[in-house]
Amino acid sequence: MLNITWKGVIALLQTVNGKDIMSKLLDIHEIIRVIIGCTMESLNSAAESCDVLIQEKKDMNNISELKRLCIPVKFFLLNLIRVVTYFPWHAVDAFDDIIECGLHIILLRVEMSESSYMKSVAEAIVEIVEPNLFILLRTLFTSSEIKLQTKLQFLNDLIGIGNWNGSFSLSDMGKRKLDEIHSESTEICYGREANALLSRLLIYLSLLDCSHDFGAELLLELARRLDFPLQVICDSKIYAKLFELQVFATCGPPKLLWQYVYRALVKTLEMFFIALSGTEAWAEVEEFLYRNILHPHPLCRELILELWCFVSRHCEGCVVEVHIQDLVDVLNNMINLPFATLSEWPIRTITRLICSLVKSDPCHLACKVYELTFGMGSFAGDVKLGLSTALLREHFPIVVLDDDTRSLFISFAVKSITELWNEVKRNPMENLEKLSLVDKTLCSIFESLYQENFQHFCDAEKLYELTKVSVELLKLAHKSSVHKIRCQSLRYLSGVWKKIDPHQIRGIVQSLHSLIKGNKFPESVQRCIKICLAEVLSGFSEVSMPEDETDPFNCALWELYHLILRERHWAYAHLALASFGYFVAHTNWNDLWRFVPSDAALAYDAKSGTLANESIFMSTLRRFLERDAYNADNWNHKPTLEHEGKVLQKTLLKFDRVADRAHGVDAPDLVDTEHTDFESGVQIISTDSEISQAIRMLQDGMKLLRRKIPAWLKDTGRNLEQQHQIHDQLSLLDDVIGQLHVLQPP
Repeated sequence: MLNITWKGVIALLQTVNGKDIMSKLLDIHEIIRVIIGCTMESLNSAAESCDVLIQEKKDMNNISELKRLCIPVKFFLLNLIRVVTYFPWHAVDAFDDIIECGLHIILLRVEMSESSYMKSVAEAIVEIVEPNLFILLRTLFTSSEIKLQTKLQFLNDLIGIGNWNGSFSLSDMGKRKLDEIHSESTEICYGREANALLSRLLIYLSLLDCSHDFGAELLLELARRLDFPLQVICDSKIYAKLFELQVFATCGPPKLLWQYVYRALVKTLEMFFIALSGTEAWAEVEEFLYRNILHPHPLCRELILELWCFVSRHCEGCVVEVHIQDLVDVLNNMINLPFATLSEWPIRTITRLICSLVKSDPCHLACKVYELTFGMGSFAGDVKLGLSTALLREHFPIVVLDDDTRSLFISFAVKSITELWNEVKRNPMENLEKLSLVDKTLCSIFESLYQENFQHFCDAEKLYELTKVSVELLKLAHKSSVHKIRCQSLRYLSGVWKKIDPHQIRGIVQSLHSLIKGNKFPESVQRCIKICLAEVLSGFSEVSMPEDETDPFNCALWELYHLILRERHWAYAHLALASFGYFVAHTNWNDLWRFVPSDAALAYDAKSGTLANESIFMSTLRRFLERDAYNADNWNHKPTLEHEGKVLQKTLLKFDRVADRAHGVDAPDLVDTEHTDFESGVQIISTDSEISQAIRMLQDGMKLLRRKIPAWLKDTGRNLEQQHQIHDQLSLLDDVIGQLHVLQPP
């Protein structure tokens, strides 16, 4: 009866000869509102019925039954489409109701997608209801009887650009409320602000999907609103949902597939770019890409990077070359700015983009970028040096260049670095910026070579020149005025030893030994040097050398090993042991102890507090080397690895109990904080009574401050903002003291 009645109404309204008469006799706007009300009521009833069906029958896979419950919603949407198609100008007056209905449908789908047992309901909505909703929207946007300005207002209200302030609620989405339809007792939540904003984003993406039916003017306006998805991403409530929530593709193949919202966003924008290629709106796309390269939000920058790479892969070569030229010009201008050194992230972001574009089409773009950025004189002058260094730091793919170009580039880089170093070292205090640039450039060149194991890139003589500069930089690192020198290039020397001559190795090792033993470095530089030194020594594991105790080279090398082996830190211990491969292979096991300092970390028994326990060191070293030799593909070792995994899991659980105790949680059977490996003797934490007493005094002081600060702030007349700022700082201080509390013995 309902079906026949509504079909009769629609047939009467669509009478060709009586179109104007019907619009005068009947309130078409009210009919549209009634249909929308029926649609919303049917939607709520279907949602509640689906919930009951799943809760009572525990049937989450009965898609056919769920689809049947959505058929009334589809029925009313189809009737609404017929009326709107015939009377589009009357639909303008009902835009608010149409917007609310559309958001209600998408919001319900989003809410259902968040629940694992309600995903089948979301699938039914996507397959039965949403296609008709987007047909309705497409009908309105493609109607020739609705003015462009009205369509734009409808678009702005639909995605909320007109009043967008970072969050939305359903009460802001239209003038008319449907409280009489939307029951307050409904268990399904419709009104969460994050999901409401996410629903607007999904509607916008759906409009982009079907934009091929729109006119050129509307396409241009859609392109001008490409910043809307970025604004949504920046919302803190939406950020996590992009990778947590899965939705169905709305315009995909017949078989619907789940995908993350972020992936749906990327794919939709890519397809929209293809639709705009060759149109006037393409200029808006390019402006959007250029404008957001340095977007302050990291995820937005990643999205823009993906879109740039997509454009680079699919655009004509001449267009991409223009883009590359523009980006290089911007990079040059930024490097020329005096304040560019204050913040490196803009320069690194653009160079990363350039290198990513090159990697997306290396055959065509590598030589082009090389000509624009490197070429002849690539390291000549501060600007060229800064540009070349920036690209190398972001891993410009030197490997894709031809052999002659690559060899020429390396030769000129070594020559320029050597000349610049000779100029700077005469008066380093007056050339601190250049000195720092030399350090960064040298590290970048080493890293680029290191990625390819120095093969077919650089001959031994050039490597030796770079190595000498790296060691000489270390001479200046201990001076307070040049603390910016971090000597990161030292870590790449481990790949040099097999390439250069043995007598050159001797000179480098002896120079390193004299510098490290004879100078007092700042703590930050010293920590960096020790990490780099451990990696440097690991390169000797496969280098053949004499074992003469009277040889100055051997003595210097052993003392460097002693320096690392004394460090009571698991990372240093691991790196030091990893570099023992050569000695273990060529030295008698009983004589290996002479290469280890008497106070080695692995020879320290933290439980007894004694040093030089040879049996502990040897057993730990044997266990490490045997485990390091395990082949992951060999199933014979699987039980051993599983056992070690269980031991590690138990240790981590004990650490969690220590953290709980630091926050006032009762944690019995705490791990002994004086040591974590009784057999190896590596001392992780050691706290004396004075430090424990100081921590307790800090805690007592914080308790006193928490009691007295509120009244003191009120008496001193501090405003509310200052009070909040002081409370925040005290909270941070309290967190630090809580972390120190972990160091106290039980």
